Amino acid sequence: MIFKIKIEKFWMNGEHELEPALKRHIVKEVVAQISAEIQGKVDELMLASVKQATDNMMAPAIDEAIAEFMKDGLIKKKTDYSSGKDAKLMPVKEYVEALFSENNHMWSPAKHIDAYCKKFGEDMKNQYNAAFATKIVMNLRDQGMLKDEVINALLAPPKNASQE
Repeated sequence: MIFKIKIEKFWMNGEHELEPALKRHIVKEVVAQISAEIQGKVDELMLASVKQATDNMMAPAIDEAIAEFMKDGLIKKKTDYSSGKDAKLMPVKEYVEALFSENNHMWSPAKHIDAYCKKFGEDMKNQYNAAFATKIVMNLRDQGMLKDEVINALLAPPKNASQE
C-alpha cells in the first residue's frame, strides 16, 4: 500500500516543536487514507450485495410477468395522465396501433418514421445524382472531350458555404 502525504497542508497550530506535529499530521493523513480505502471497498461490497439481492427478488417477478405476457398476449398501457384514466390491459396489437395513432406530443413514432423516410429518400437521391454525374464525366473523359483539370474540378466534393 502506498501513501502520499502532502506536507503543504501541514500546519503546526501553535506547537513549537516540528517532530511531534509532523508525526501527528502523518498519522492523521494515513488514517484518513486507510479509512477512505476501506469505505470504498465497503461501498463496493454493499452495492454488489444489494444488486444481487435485488436481482434475486426481481427475477421471479419479471419471469412471472413475461410468462403472463406470453400466455395472454396482454400488455399494461400506462396511465393516461391528461384524462386521468388508469392503466388497462390490452392486446399487444392494439397497444402498438394505439401508440402509432395517438398524438403523444413529445414522441410520435409516425413523425419519426416520416422524418427518417424523407432523409433516407434525400440521401438516395443525392447518391444517385452523384453516381450519374460521375458516369457522365467519365464517359466524356474516355471520349477525350474534357481536360484532366476540368475532370478533377467536376469530381471534387462540393464546397459548403462555411468552407469558403
